[in-house]
Amino acid sequence: MSASDLVPVAVINLRRSTQRREETERRLNALGVPFTIFEAVDAQAMTPQQIASLAPQPYLGRPLANGELALAESFRRLLAGFVAEGGDYLCVLEDDAELTPATVHFMRRGTINALPPFDVLRLEDDPLRAGAFTRIVARHDGHAVHAPLRLGFFTWGQVFSRAGAQKVVDGLVPLWAPIDNLLFREAGIVGLRVLEVRPGVVTERKVETDIPQRYAVKPRRTVKKVFNRKRALLARRCRAVWSYFQAWGWPGLLGLRLGR
Repeated sequence: MSASDLVPVAVINLRRSTQRREETERRLNALGVPFTIFEAVDAQAMTPQQIASLAPQPYLGRPLANGELALAESFRRLLAGFVAEGGDYLCVLEDDAELTPATVHFMRRGTINALPPFDVLRLEDDPLRAGAFTRIVARHDGHAVHAPLRLGFFTWGQVFSRAGAQKVVDGLVPLWAPIDNLLFREAGIVGLRVLEVRPGVVTERKVETDIPQRYAVKPRRTVKKVFNRKRALLARRCRAVWSYFQAWGWPGLLGLRLGR
């Protein structure tokens, strides 16, 4: 396998997170995967102007944490640069991604080009969605590639097409949810064509989070807030169906089956 057989790989990493960077470098080198390190936006150094550029909004009654804003801005900068350079695909890993030998298979251009056109290929999956509506579009080496109706959390590892990266860059502002929720769980970019490898070939490496305050702010429960949350959950389900139709059309929607 030569480097030209693989899509470019970028690892998002904070400059001060040297241990995480070194461990990710060791694992990628062991797999023979060339990569670059993309310096993440540091939540501790974000200026009010940088925060305002994301036009952040509360998510389910709580403000977005600075770490969530910084991660979204990191993705925005990385993907905007990728689009400007004119590449076809980019694999983006977070520095807590746990890789497996099977990860490399889904970084290969031959594997990717054999799939239906997509915007994002998720290399992780959410086992809680295993029994939900989905559509299998390909099978590779004991893994199935799904086009699920609804998606879960996480952005540990994914491959973006250039068209998909442009959609994400255009759709991140205003930022009204953490980026993994916005892209996947909330179907916040309507019409985003998302495929998912199951079982996932990237999982989370158990290290201390760089967003420790993510769930620190818990809004006080009131009748109004409970009602608003239930309304938001209903809107999420409706948006998922509409987004799926916009992404895959009637054939995709009618081809959904309960997952196995």
